Amino acid sequence: MTGRSEAVAAREPFDLPPLSLANRVGDLGGGDDQYLRYLEIGGRLRQAVIRTLPADWSFDGRRVLDFGAGAGRMLRHFGAEAEVAEFWGCDLDGPSVEWMKRHLEPPFVIFANDEEPPLAVDPGFFDLVVAVSVFTHLTTTWSSWLAELHRVLRPDGLLLATFMGKGMSMWVAGEPWDDRWV
Repeated sequence: MTGRSEAVAAREPFDLPPLSLANRVGDLGGGDDQYLRYLEIGGRLRQAVIRTLPADWSFDGRRVLDFGAGAGRMLRHFGAEAEVAEFWGCDLDGPSVEWMKRHLEPPFVIFANDEEPPLAVDPGFFDLVVAVSVFTHLTTTWSSWLAELHRVLRPDGLLLATFMGKGMSMWVAGEPWDDRWV
């Protein structure tokens, strides 16, 4: 890290992942501002989740899953909520999962998932599942994963899932859609 990245890292409650893992969930554009961009996107995603939840939602005593957490880009921003709720993160990328286990656990609970269901949790385990742009990448297993996320949600649980596309680019990534992404 150099200059600005070191200053950003010094203010963070959690370690920052290697850039190879940070860039795995979205190109950060290179340069000295990559970590700043990584943190800004994660913070924006957290804010979008909070805005989308019902007005009477409370994290107290809840269990939340960040499905497809990568290296914790969004998950890391729920540190305060993890004091009153259980926050879990999973991903299928081994290096990302191992990094999160070493640097984000606790307060978060981290586990690996396979390319296909099931998740290693009981039915109705989670109150909220968030899947940011995961379904963008599932061409053949999307329906089995939707059914699996339904299985692991409580009967009154919520699933917040985004599908990255032209209409979601500004809202999710904070940048205009680029046709080169498809």
